[in-house]
Order: sequence, then C-alpha cells, then structure tokens
Amino acid sequence: GITLQSNAFYYNYNLKGVCIPESMTSISSSCFYSCNLEILCLPETVRTIAGSAFSYNRGLTFAFLEEGIKSINSSCFSTCTSLKYISLPSTLNYIGSYCFQNCYYLDNITIPDAVTSLESYTFLSCYKLNQISFSNNITSFGQECFNNCTNLKSINCPEKLKTVGVSCFANCTQLYSITFGSEIAS
Repeated sequence: GITLQSNAFYYNYNLKGVCIPESMTSISSSCFYSCNLEILCLPETVRTIAGSAFSYNRGLTFAFLEEGIKSINSSCFSTCTSLKYISLPSTLNYIGSYCFQNCYYLDNITIPDAVTSLESYTFLSCYKLNQISFSNNITSFGQECFNNCTNLKSINCPEKLKTVGVSCFANCTQLYSITFGSEIAS
C-alpha cells in the first residue's frame, strides 16, 4: 500500500482538505503537522497513524476514522484546538500519549473495547471534555491522563481498571464523583 512519508505536508497552512485514497495504509509522523485541515475522513485501509500526524491543525473540527485503523500514536491530534468530534473505530487498540492534548472543544469520546490502557497525558487540557465512554477492558490510566479537564464532573471507571497514574485527575476542578471497579490496586 501507499504510505505518506514524514513531514510530507509539514506547515502547509493553505491545505484545508485532503482526500486519502483507498490504497493508503499508513500516515507517517508529522505528515500533516500544522496544516489548516477542517474535516478529516480516513479510509478503512489505513491501519496506523504515526505520532503528530495531524498535530496543530487548529481548524480541524471533525475527524472520522473508519474501521480498520489499529493505532493512533503519540500527539496524533495534539493541539487540534477546534476538534469537537472524533469517531474511534472498534478496530482501534492503541491510543498514544498526548494524543488529544489541548483539544479544547472535544466534549465527549467513546473508547473502543480493544483499547486496554490510556497512556500518559492522553486528554491533558481537554477543557470541554465532560463525557467519556470507556472500554471495559482498560486496566490503566497513565500519568496526568485527564489533568486539567476542567469540565469533567463524574467518571465511571472501567471495571478492570487497576492503576491510576500520578496526577491523573489533577486540576479537574468540577469533578465531584468518581466510581472505581473492584480491581483497583494503585
């Protein structure tokens, strides 16, 4: 399959839209870093999105990831400050650290069942985030995973959750209720 190489469209401010062909299997690191994409639709043939692939696309409001994608790596959508909605496919099994950091307008997200952990800083400073549907298979929340998610009010943790990282819910100033499953250890 076709792969877009690292930095292919790096800092291309005039790039507002892109049609990814069905022959595409992966998107390399920083490929669309700091472009001006508004809507993102990725075909089911894409399996991997590398680190920072779409970081700093400040106009990106919607991202539709089709079934087939298995991993979205570190900082993939970091500082997409206008991102309101992203669909995560059931095939997704890995979400990297800092993946949604500074996605200020992301207000809800559903984590697929194949995901077993949320890495450090995954949702750092997602100010509007107020609803998260977790996979019941998640066993750990990384360090500062939800730090500064100031609109989170209530969390029902996955039943299999065992570990909550340092400062995981720090600065979640509206958080009033958190329910843990029976397997919590540390």
